[in-house]
Amino acid sequence: MLFHMDEHTFYRHLRVTHAQFDHLVEVLGHQGLKGYQHDGGLEIPVKQKVALFLWYMANQNSFREMSDKFNVSQSSAHRYMLLGDSAYISRDYTFIITPKRDNGALTVQDQQRNTNICRGRVVVEQAFGRVKYKWRRMRDLQNTRLDVVVMLIMSACMLHNLCTGPADMCEDHPAGCPCHEDENI
Repeated sequence: MLFHMDEHTFYRHLRVTHAQFDHLVEVLGHQGLKGYQHDGGLEIPVKQKVALFLWYMANQNSFREMSDKFNVSQSSAHRYMLLGDSAYISRDYTFIITPKRDNGALTVQDQQRNTNICRGRVVVEQAFGRVKYKWRRMRDLQNTRLDVVVMLIMSACMLHNLCTGPADMCEDHPAGCPCHEDENI
């Protein structure tokens, strides 16, 4: 039923076009994503797993509601996957750069560094604002496990990069989405 929707309805529900969805299924299939059986049930096809994940990211339904919609068990609806590739930066090397405290004795170089850090922070905040606008799950992450929250944020950013382009529809700006002028996140 979901896969036979017209383009506009499909996009409203999954936040991707049919072509973007098919591309994502193909890429993930080539990367080794397989259907799986859970608790002795029927195998869930890759296409349905991708649709389930996109629905989760694009909406704020409970796992119970999603399991009903996709005709899978709640435990199957609760499974998640990381969408990524070999170019992804390892989380083992994370760090935080912060502006230097201004006690009135900052050098011109330190002031410029602080300005650059603040500008970069604004870009990141705006980027996450766009991601939260498109992928509604980001507005209210119900998972408390940090690893799951990190995975969902990374997935939303990857989906944003996959789906951003001139063919991307923006329901609040039918004449053209202002985020098309932005770089990938």
